[in-house]
Amino acid sequence: MHAMSEDKALSLLINGKLTKFQYNLIRNSALEEDSTLYPNYEAVIKAKRMCYPKNIFLRETSAQAPLQDLLNHTVKRLVKSLDEVFLSFEDNVNNICLISKWGIDGSSGQSEYKQHFEDTTATGASIFVSSLVPLKLIFGSLDEQHTAQWQNPRPSSPRYCRPIRLQFVPKSTQILKQEADIYSDAVKALKIWSGESKLVYTYSTGSRATQVEYFKQTILGDVSNFIKGYFDTSIGSKLECEGFKFICSAAEVDPSEIVFFSDRPKEIIAAKKCGLKAILVDRESEFSLIREEQDFLGHEDGKISSFTEILSDS
Repeated sequence: MHAMSEDKALSLLINGKLTKFQYNLIRNSALEEDSTLYPNYEAVIKAKRMCYPKNIFLRETSAQAPLQDLLNHTVKRLVKSLDEVFLSFEDNVNNICLISKWGIDGSSGQSEYKQHFEDTTATGASIFVSSLVPLKLIFGSLDEQHTAQWQNPRPSSPRYCRPIRLQFVPKSTQILKQEADIYSDAVKALKIWSGESKLVYTYSTGSRATQVEYFKQTILGDVSNFIKGYFDTSIGSKLECEGFKFICSAAEVDPSEIVFFSDRPKEIIAAKKCGLKAILVDRESEFSLIREEQDFLGHEDGKISSFTEILSDS
């Protein structure tokens, strides 16, 4: 008899809602019958850790996984489950497209436990969740009309929800606006800059095709016509000068004529070192900067919380 894989044992553990004691009881009973079907509990927990995306940020009242890390991890896990499908392809698969949806929801009246918050206004009675749900995985681009190699069997079930952010806050108009997929002040800035004949380019870890689709389908409508061009990290990392030099060359401008916006302090530092003007967009919902980066940025200098702060100066 073949031993059960760690992933399959993890599935059993989760679907059966087994405790550590219950799982070990089943495994030990099998061992008494000379069966090594079940892997040890430590191996199962190791497999569980492999299900987590990288760079999870934790604060006292919230937890967040960077969206790109979550998307990358989701695709990697789905591809891993489709090994046999990959082997059936005669040609190499050059493009993989993940179609997803996202949503937000909140609830109140949760049971409060004896957890003491440093923030005296914080409470565990309300929770607000932003989640991603994978729908289809297509080998090829969207316009090539390939058949989906994986499809979510229950797209409306919370089973496949992958949390982007969890917050101990009550549902409110403010939090709903904060979690929107594109900020209204960013759209306002795009429209004003377009009217002033200023060229706007995007530079993202997401592919160019993904960026185009994103800006065409925001909750505030199609804003792709305000963007001159799209760049991804195939031209170079946003932490090095190679990519910035490529953009300057493509736009036919000197680095000093470009203003680079980002919510990632390390990218701001890199852009400044490469000769660009750089401004950190530090939304209230973002996680605190590390002290070394704050010192480099000079705290308030080169930092905004909304594009409305600079529109009057543009």
